[in-house]
Amino acid sequence: MCTYGFTTRALVATVCDGDARRLVAMDARSPGRVVPGQSLTVSVWDTGDARSRFRTAVDGEVVLDRGNRGGHGGGRVRLSAQDAAA
Repeated sequence: MCTYGFTTRALVATVCDGDARRLVAMDARSPGRVVPGQSLTVSVWDTGDARSRFRTAVDGEVVLDRGNRGGHGGGRVRLSAQDAAA
């Protein structure tokens, strides 16, 4: 559940310009496990249809896959537990 929350924070920071009100819905499949203290890499792609796709990984292993959200933009952000606490 925390992985989903950290991913949400990364999406708000990158494709919502820091405005959480712009994130109205998202979904993803969770094929992997995350151990506390591991750093997440969230990759986001603009699909060109006012939506974004995303994937979250730990050391190259996908832990959230097939992610979708409404919105625009794209980027890649590395987020750790220390970042989320800030």
